[in-house]
Amino acid sequence: MQPLAETLLNEPVIAAVKTDEALTAALASPCSAVFLLASTLLTVDGLVRRIHEAGKLAVVHIDLVDGLSSREIAVDSLIALCSPDGIISTRPTLIRRARHRGLLTVQRAFILDSLSLTSLSGQLEQGKPDFVEILPGIMAGITPEYIFWAIITGLGITLLVVFGIKAIANFATVFVPLFVIVVIVAAAIILQNHSLTELLTTAPPGPALSLGAATTMVAGGFIAGAICTPDYARFLKNGTQVFWMTLIGTFVGELGMNLLAVLLAHAMGTENIVDIMMGTSGIIGVIIVVASTVKLNDINLYSSSLGLATMINALFNKAISRNGLVWALGIVGTLLSVIGIINYFTNFLTLLGVAIPPVAGIMVVDYFILKRSRATLDASRAKGELPEKVEKWNPIAIVCWIAGFAVGEVTSIMNVGIPGLNSLILAGVLYWIVMKVYASMKKVDTVTFTETDQVL
Repeated sequence: MQPLAETLLNEPVIAAVKTDEALTAALASPCSAVFLLASTLLTVDGLVRRIHEAGKLAVVHIDLVDGLSSREIAVDSLIALCSPDGIISTRPTLIRRARHRGLLTVQRAFILDSLSLTSLSGQLEQGKPDFVEILPGIMAGITPEYIFWAIITGLGITLLVVFGIKAIANFATVFVPLFVIVVIVAAAIILQNHSLTELLTTAPPGPALSLGAATTMVAGGFIAGAICTPDYARFLKNGTQVFWMTLIGTFVGELGMNLLAVLLAHAMGTENIVDIMMGTSGIIGVIIVVASTVKLNDINLYSSSLGLATMINALFNKAISRNGLVWALGIVGTLLSVIGIINYFTNFLTLLGVAIPPVAGIMVVDYFILKRSRATLDASRAKGELPEKVEKWNPIAIVCWIAGFAVGEVTSIMNVGIPGLNSLILAGVLYWIVMKVYASMKKVDTVTFTETDQVL
């Protein structure tokens, strides 16, 4: 073991200082090591020199040296400036570089929730620090600041959707291009000091996922987007516009941005988007990312309000105000945000990945194989309108969805195959079989169910 590490192991108390007064007291104390938690490019050399002159070890928190970047070159710059004995950092990439340069390394980790604890192992595997500093411990509860911003953003999303699809489109026109630019700039900054091979072979900064779980989460997200696409594509003029919207959204928005996000997470050693943006684009980047998140969730809220309005109309033959539904769903979503539903985001994505694919499987079979509503849809499309009547509900589809969802959930728990694909295939095939059998029993070519007036 290195002598520096031995010194820290034998040290019952380590002085951590932020002010000149605290440093003076630390130098007069019996502590043999000092953690320097506040400095600038102009002051760090003098502070480290004072610590060395007092015969103590100087360990600099490199993230808190005002004026240094978050890239690996910051380690080399700090060594050239003041020759510290070690560094403290929350970034595994800097820890790894410091170890390569022969410095003592201390990785600081904020364990705020179970997700933070789970992701720590991947970060430690990447950086391999000499010591880990854990603080501030498990968060006792939701902070007032968190509650405030959760309410503000939740109400902002709700108001945006209340104003309608044009407001959503105008908001997207501004912030989606800005988001793309910010991500590309951040990637360009980070990739200057990293090769693609290095990043692709680096240990993940977060918890590892099985291939089945990862595929299910990704596929669920894509399929959910495909199912929701008609909600806002109905305002487009023709199929060509729908095609280009889907193509660009999938390859640029989903695949392109997600690939860059993964590379940034590997390079920065964290899956926290705020840390990544602060380290590359500063507060402006964070603001744009937050605005883009608002843009994503306003579509979610818009689609959910349409779906709920359709369900209420189908089950109770009652038209209800969409704005009222938007407010109700927006308030519920805001409350869930306040109580910390984000801590269960991975579990939610897994659930989505087995619950949504069966819907897609049933829709594909119904439209392309059974062709039950093709004539009605073709006629309304020719007039540029929505159908005047819609099917109230399809009990066979609901039963088949439940069966597909159950199979997907069981195979997810047992880690058998790709759960999302399992649920999709089972629901689609089962729906086709049951509908054909039911049509044969009814002695009809096409099974139909009770219809109601279109309200959307």
